[in-house]
Amino acid sequence: MKKILFTIFAISIFFCGCKQKPETNGEQEKPKLPNEFTKTIDNVPFKMVLIEAVKKTKLGRGTKNNERVVTLSPYYIAETEVTQALYEKVIGINPSYFQGDEASKKIADGEIQTKRPVERVNWYEAAWFCNKLTEKIFSKAECIYTFKDVKGKDNKIDEAEVICDFSKKGFRLPTEAEWEYAAKGGDVEIVYAGGDLHVGDPSDGFLDKLKELAWFNKNSDDKTHEVGKKVANGYGLFDMSGNVMEWCNDWYTKPILSNVERDPQGPVVARSYRSMKGGAYGIGGHLACTVTARNATLPKQRESDRGFRIACRLYE
Repeated sequence: MKKILFTIFAISIFFCGCKQKPETNGEQEKPKLPNEFTKTIDNVPFKMVLIEAVKKTKLGRGTKNNERVVTLSPYYIAETEVTQALYEKVIGINPSYFQGDEASKKIADGEIQTKRPVERVNWYEAAWFCNKLTEKIFSKAECIYTFKDVKGKDNKIDEAEVICDFSKKGFRLPTEAEWEYAAKGGDVEIVYAGGDLHVGDPSDGFLDKLKELAWFNKNSDDKTHEVGKKVANGYGLFDMSGNVMEWCNDWYTKPILSNVERDPQGPVVARSYRSMKGGAYGIGGHLACTVTARNATLPKQRESDRGFRIACRLYE
């Protein structure tokens, strides 16, 4: 009898010591996303930073007719604006105005020319870049954009019909909601992408603070600058205020659509303009550099103060 009791006791100790698997209710546990990843094209690296999912966060804080509550799935956004070097490696040309030996175009002392943001790229060309980068890094099957009736030449696109398929996971332009939320750096009350200036703060000395965060009309010398030279925001992202305005994926509408909460992508039906965010080196001043400021631009338009950064949901 003692032998039987000892055996039962030993078996119970064995099973109690085994680790129990957590209950998943029949669902497979999702792998944890890496906080960032870096890819390289012909020795030119670029870093993507994870923005984790968020439920019911308010965007457009302090603006008229642009406040809304959104829920965002996790996504990645580029640490910096797309540089001249990366654009040229992917597309084969550098269309930027700010290059050459003219005094008005020369890079500032101590900066690197090829690390300035690419500009004079229209919306079509920014989306085309995203497709080509997706093909190089992942596969053509993951391209977000489908182009039809393309008009243009010499790696430039003047007009096209473009269809966006967000079920694909390749590189793309961020939505307005994704861009603004990332620019806030985790602080819903922030005014600029970085620093500690909040909605309602006293305005005394704010221009001096902004000079630490952004290239704008008070410190840029009316030209672009190497990316990543100013203070990063709370997510480690650079130049989301100033340097160049950045294309977003959305068609522009005013007031902004407020009846779509989860992963809003802007109007479904084509409009005349695409949205841009972030302000630039010389136009609009400090007001254009706020995280809530919006700009409407024709998708075919190319200007020296317009560039872009990329986003994606593919991380492997």
